[in-house]
This record gives sequence, C-alpha cells and structure tokens, in this order.
Amino acid sequence: MRNIFVLIYLSFSLSQSLSNIGWIEIAGYTTRDRQIYGPALRRIYNDTLWGVHLVWKDEPSRVLYNFFDRSTGSFKWTEGKSVFTERVNLGNLDVNPRNHCPYIVGNYFDNNRYVPVYASDSAPGQGNFNEFVQRSGFKWSVLAVTNYGYIRFFCQKEDTLYYRAIYDERRIGYFGAFPTHNITSARDTSRIALIWTATVSPFDGVMFIRDSRNSGTFWFDTIAVSRVIPSMFNHTYLGGYGFYDLNRKLHIVANTYDGNNPYQVELWHCLKDTPLIWSRICSTGTYRSISIGSYALYAGRPSIGQNPRTGDLFACWEQFDSLNYEPLTGLARAEIWASRSTDNGLTWGEPICITVSDSTSKRFPSLAPIVNDTLHINYIVDSVAGFWEQGQGPKTTNPIIYHRVPANFIPVGIAEPEKSSEFKIQNPELEIYPNPFISYLRIKMNQFWKSVKIYDVSGHLIKSFLPKEDGDKIIWDVLDNNKNRVKPGVYFCELTSGSERIVQKIILVR
Repeated sequence: MRNIFVLIYLSFSLSQSLSNIGWIEIAGYTTRDRQIYGPALRRIYNDTLWGVHLVWKDEPSRVLYNFFDRSTGSFKWTEGKSVFTERVNLGNLDVNPRNHCPYIVGNYFDNNRYVPVYASDSAPGQGNFNEFVQRSGFKWSVLAVTNYGYIRFFCQKEDTLYYRAIYDERRIGYFGAFPTHNITSARDTSRIALIWTATVSPFDGVMFIRDSRNSGTFWFDTIAVSRVIPSMFNHTYLGGYGFYDLNRKLHIVANTYDGNNPYQVELWHCLKDTPLIWSRICSTGTYRSISIGSYALYAGRPSIGQNPRTGDLFACWEQFDSLNYEPLTGLARAEIWASRSTDNGLTWGEPICITVSDSTSKRFPSLAPIVNDTLHINYIVDSVAGFWEQGQGPKTTNPIIYHRVPANFIPVGIAEPEKSSEFKIQNPELEIYPNPFISYLRIKMNQFWKSVKIYDVSGHLIKSFLPKEDGDKIIWDVLDNNKNRVKPGVYFCELTSGSERIVQKIILVR
C-alpha cells in the first residue's frame, strides 16, 4: 500500500524543515466531497492493540471501511471495503472496548421512510460485517459503544432528537434544520454524553449537552453550554464534539462566532465540571472578502483526543486559507490545523498547520481519540474546492487520507501565571493591572489602538473608550456607558485596530 511521506502526495518538494510533520497513507477514494453537514464525527479509531479503523462515504451512498493493520504496517484493502448491502448515508464509527470490533451506523431510504441500520465486524479488521436494521422513521443516526459493549444511538425524527437503545427510547429536544448532534462514551465506565445545537435562526444556535453515568438509565439535566462561553463569540450552529478523558471527565470542543460574521471565529474547549470550565483554543479569522461555501465557518469541526501516557490533550480542525482560492469555483481552500494542551485543557499551545497549502482543499478531519504519541487523523483531499452536488465545480475522485503526526511536533501550551490580588498581564502591546481589581483598572497600551471596549460574559458591550495617542493609558472606574457601576464578575477587554485584535480576561471583585 502507498506508504507516502507527508507532502510528497501533495506534489510539494519536501524540505528538511518539514521532515518531521509525519506521514500520510491513502485509505481509499471517494467522489463525495461533502462528507459531513454538521460537527466533526468519529470516522477514525486508533486501537493500540490491533490497528486503525477508518470509514467514509462514497457515491452512490456507499459506505467504505479500511483497516490499517499494526502488525503489517499497511492497509488491508487497496481502496476500502463496502460495509452495507443497501445504499446507506454514513453516520459514524466506534469500537467495542470488549472485543475491539468496529461498529458503523447509517440510514437508508425505503418506502418513503428512513431506516437506521448499523453493522459490526466479526473480528477486528476482518471486513465480515453483520447488519442490524432498526425501527424505521429515524435518520442521521450516530452511535457510541459503552464499556460493556452496549450500543447507544442519537438520531433525528422530523425536527426532534431522540436517544435510543435496544429497549429504550426517549425524546431529547428540538434541534433544527440539519444534523448538529453527536454522542460519545467512556471506555472504562458506563458514561455517555449527548451534544447538539438547537438552531434559533438558519445560521445560529445554542449548544446543549446531556449526560448519563449509567448507560442512559439515569440522566442529568440538560445544560445550555454555549451561552456561558466567556466571550462575545458564543454562538454556534455546527454543533460540538465530545470525549471522555482518562479520569472519566467529559471534554467538548466547538467552533463559535458572534452570530453574524462566519469569517471571525473562535475555537473553544469545555471541561464539564462544577462549574463548566471554558478555555479558548484559538481565535482566528479574516477581513478579506472570500467565499467558504455552505455549512462552514472560517475555522471549524474540531475533534479532540488524549495521549494516555502523558495525559496531553490534542485538538484538530479544518481552517480556510484566505489567500488560496480555487479558480474554478472561487471558493477558499482549507488546511488541517492542530493544537495541544498539557494541563487538561486549561491552556492551549500555538496552533500549527499540519498540511501545506497547495492546489487542493483538505476537509472534514477527524482525530482518533487515542493519541499514542502520534496523532491519527483522517480527512478528504478535495482536488476542486466546493461540493459538486451543489453545482460547485466538477465531480472528481478524491483520496481519503490517513495522516500520522508525531505528538511532539505540536507546540506545548504555556500555563497562565498564578493569579494574586495584584499582578500585571505581561503583553508587549498591552498592560492591564491590577487584575483582579476592586474599584479601578489601568489599561496601558504600547501602541495605538482605534478602540478599547469592555464586554461582559454574554458578549454585551459595557464600556467604550477612544484612545488618543501611542502609549495611552486608560483608567476604568467600573462604570458602564450609562454611568452605572457594573456588578462583580468576569469581563473582557478588547483592543482593535484594523485587522488586529487583542482580548484579555479581567475580573472585578467586591
């Protein structure tokens, strides 16, 4: 099978400085360049004992599977193996922790009704799939397998989401126009979690989670998580991706924006604790006039995994390049990015692009949840940016990539300094002190900024300033624009000048 060093396939001359980025293999091919509508779905699983499972969809509505055998160091099939006998729209993949066999779910259309169906392999990587048809009427199913091998489903019926087990079914809630739901389970306990976005407008929504500690017998209350993100970028419509760490804690990653501009985006990580702990993975965007197509934000569809040896967390996502266009469609091309956290998601290292910009667009990445000193990622390399199903360019045959990246290639995050009653933010362009503060806050800028604004955690503008010159100092007396004293809590100071932007968290105490 093609054991190709990364970037050679992409027709680039490999420089010595890029020689540690990793390796790629081609798992198969597809003409379906739109693999996913909503959030990142698990389409790859790294089983440290047997090998790596990958799944993708092809035309016409065919689900393909391949297995990278750890003992031989190669894929078992040249271009993958068909999973279902029917034409099935693919959901996701999970692996049974008891027998290491892959489970794959989807749905097909029969007699004007959607029919969910899942398949399981007879042994790890054998490709002898047994199909199990479920009760009709549900579509866009995704699944998770618990520690005892129980299969749990999350699916849609009309505009409502349902949790389903073999002998159980319950309504979860409204979700919207297209699939934004996801499901995950712990490997060594019976914990499962449901994640979804309920749209409040065609391109805006609120993300929710609901989880259970005993395979769905008892459920905790539903939590609206996105509206408490400590940023004005707290709107979602593509959903999120969940993962349980080694300590059985639930982690969620999602891309957010302000509800209006899809080209200014933040990626956030959430640790489900009491209270929820949110941390920003990155803030990115462009002010250029570009087109990224439908069902997309400038950066999005993050997924997350963990190194069981070190405990480090890794996030992976797609991000468009505002300087790289497809001439046939006028759409921006995308690359794959990654970031790393060494403190359980509290802080994240500098994001790094793990692919090289060329004449292709890399879309719909999925990071395997187990990072055994190597990130295992799959994605599609679209030779013409855009979806031919929507008339965006010609129909092309595109490779499904299996990309391995050494974990030590991803930069290490730097933890925030310990907070005391008087400490100064060390930033070459901004100094804020004291922080936390009681009655006043000094904001010293080492360059000219056109505007300085204070926001609350809901993204509402509290106070605006207009600096006059370089090195200007502002003193905020904790009064809002209406000259009312603001309440103690967390706020955000934003400095902007053209395309440049700095945001710093500040804390007002009593």
